[in-house]
Amino acid sequence: MRKSIYRALALLALCGCTQNIKNETSSFSIVGELSGALREAMSTPELVDTRKTVTRKVIESAGIPLLFIEKESGQNGTFALYPGSNTLETWLGADGATVSLNNGELVATRGLGNDLMGSIVPRATTLKERLGNPYTKTMRFLTADDQNDDLSLECTVRQFHKSEEIVIFEKSHEVLKYFETCKTENYALENLFWQNAEGLTIMSKQFHSPSVGQLLIMRLK
Repeated sequence: MRKSIYRALALLALCGCTQNIKNETSSFSIVGELSGALREAMSTPELVDTRKTVTRKVIESAGIPLLFIEKESGQNGTFALYPGSNTLETWLGADGATVSLNNGELVATRGLGNDLMGSIVPRATTLKERLGNPYTKTMRFLTADDQNDDLSLECTVRQFHKSEEIVIFEKSHEVLKYFETCKTENYALENLFWQNAEGLTIMSKQFHSPSVGQLLIMRLK
C-alpha cells in the first residue's frame, strides 16, 4: 500500500494543485505527512498548469488511476485513487486535498476551499434510473466561520439521447450526456455528466460550492 502511495505522490508532485488542506482526517494522516514532505521539496510556489505538463504518454505510463480536476479560476491538478477505495472513490492530490466521488458524482471534498463536507444523494440508483423521477440532494458545506451550512435541493435528470464523442487528454470516448437540474425556492444549479457505454462517468461539470463554483472533473485513466 505504501509503495502505491509513494508512486502516486511522486507523479502528483509534478502537477498537483497548490491549495493547502485545512481539515485532515486520521485515515489520511500518513498521506498528509508524505504530502507535506513533497511540498517542502518543491522549489517554486507558482501554480503548474496540468494541461501543459501531462500527456497521454505520461498518463498511460503512470500505471495508476488518475483524475483531473479544474476550478473555474483555472487552477487544476491531477489526483490519484486512494488505495482501498471501492464504490465510493476517494482521490488524493499532491497537496493533501481529497475528493470523494460516487461514480463521478461529488460526495465530499477537503482542501479545495469552502469544503463540501458531505452529500446525501440517491446512491442506490444510477443517473439513468433517475430519469423522470425527482429526488432530493442535500449538500453540506463548511463556511468561513467553521460552521456547517446545509443546502437541500430538489433535482431532476434528463438524458441527451444522441451519443457524442469527447476527447480527454488525447483519448476519445463515446459517451451519453446527462443534465442534472437542482433548485430550491431561491437557488438553482446545473450539473453535466458524460458516461460511457458501461455507465462509468468519464467527465463531469459539477457545482462544488458558492465560493468555488463548478468543477470540471475528467477521468484520465
